[in-house]
Amino acid sequence: GTVTNAGSITGTNSYGVYLKAGGSVTNQTGGVISGGFQGVDVYSGAGTVTNFGTITAGIRGVSLGGGGVVTNQAGGAISGFIGIAIFAGGTVTNTGSITGGISGLASGVYLAAGGSVTNNAGGAITGFRQGIYVNGGVGTVTNAGTITGSNSSTFDSGVYLKTGGSVTNQAGGTISGYNGIKIDGSAGTVTNAGTITGSNSGSGSNGVYFKLGGRRHQPGGRRDQRW
Repeated sequence: GTVTNAGSITGTNSYGVYLKAGGSVTNQTGGVISGGFQGVDVYSGAGTVTNFGTITAGIRGVSLGGGGVVTNQAGGAISGFIGIAIFAGGTVTNTGSITGGISGLASGVYLAAGGSVTNNAGGAITGFRQGIYVNGGVGTVTNAGTITGSNSSTFDSGVYLKTGGSVTNQAGGTISGYNGIKIDGSAGTVTNAGTITGSNSGSGSNGVYFKLGGRRHQPGGRRDQRW
């Protein structure tokens, strides 16, 4: 299926747009797609979502069951209990805003099988638990904007790579959370030229936390709390 929208599409109690077997959705400037359950759901098969407008939902703003690509352009806003969830290999590029919920396990971006996220200058990714949570495969995050995990428990991080990977925080980039960056499961690499903050005042809040070892390189960057 192919959907292009510059108006308003609403699924009050279910989906704004539901593509069962793959396809693409382009939500243009001024376009609004909303769902009580999911804003855009590409259930199986690869999905491509490009957003210049607003996509919002009660559970997941954008959900790609078969993997794919989400591009949120400048001025675009995607929100839900989870902003974007991709359940096979996925790629997210953001220059707008992506927001995940106010409670529970909500993340701005959740990649269930590894993948990559690029948050460009001017982009903001925020989650109640994690700004970006990558599970089930290696994650790659490149940031020149703002990534925030806004809660204050030890599980919460600006970027959480549960099965290893790399984070590059470029000049002007800001990453913050109880742990600014947390990498579990495998060795990780962090390269920083911006600001990484462990934002909780209690002990155990880290700028960067490697559970199983890793490497950090900081060419002129700044970090708060401890590596």
